[in-house]
Amino acid sequence: MVWLLAVTAGNGRWRPGIGDPDFLGWFTTVAYLVVTGMCGWAWRREVGEQKKGVGGLVPGFWLGMMVGMFLLGVNKQLDLQTWLTQEGRDMARSEGWYGDRRPVQVVFIAVLAAMGVAGVVAVMWWLRGSLRRYRAAVVGIIYLVCFVIIRAASFHHIDRLLHVGLDHVRVNHVLELGGIGFIGWGARGSMRRGDEQVGELGGV
Repeated sequence: MVWLLAVTAGNGRWRPGIGDPDFLGWFTTVAYLVVTGMCGWAWRREVGEQKKGVGGLVPGFWLGMMVGMFLLGVNKQLDLQTWLTQEGRDMARSEGWYGDRRPVQVVFIAVLAAMGVAGVVAVMWWLRGSLRRYRAAVVGIIYLVCFVIIRAASFHHIDRLLHVGLDHVRVNHVLELGGIGFIGWGARGSMRRGDEQVGELGGV
C-alpha cells in the first residue's frame, strides 16, 4: 500500500511513501473520503427521488462530486503535484531553459486559474435551474479551486501566505478543509430536503 502513496524526500525529490503523515494531513484525507461517501449517498437518493417525481434535481452533480472528492483524497497522499513539478524542473534543466522558467510558470498558473474559473462557471451554468439547492457545494468547489491555484503558485512569493498560521493551521488547510466541509454540508442538506419532498409527495 505504501507504494501507492508518496513523500517528498529531504532533497525535494518525489519518491513513493506517505506524502502528508501529520495529523492534519490524515484528517484531511479522511474528510475527503467521508464526503466522497456523502456525495455518493446524495447521488443515489436524488436518483430515487427523480423516479418518484421530485423535480429540480441534478443527481449527476453529486456523481461528479463523488469522483472528484475521491481523486482529491487519494492525491492528498499520492502528492502528484510534487511529481509533476519535479518532472517539469527536470525537463527545463535538460533542455537548457531552467534559468528562464519564470515566464513559463506564470503562464502555467494563469492557464490553471482560467481553467478553474471556467470550471466553476460551467458548473453554475449546469445547475442554473437548481443553483439554490446546490449552492453550499458550489461554494466548496470555489474554495477548493482557490486552494489548488494557491498551491500551484506556491513556488512564488505566495508561498509565504501559505505558511502564515493560526494556531498552526495554515491558510491552505483552511481553504481545503473549508471546501470539503461546504461540499459535505451541501450533500447532507440535499438529502434532508429530499426526505422532506418525498414525504410531502407521500402525503398527497
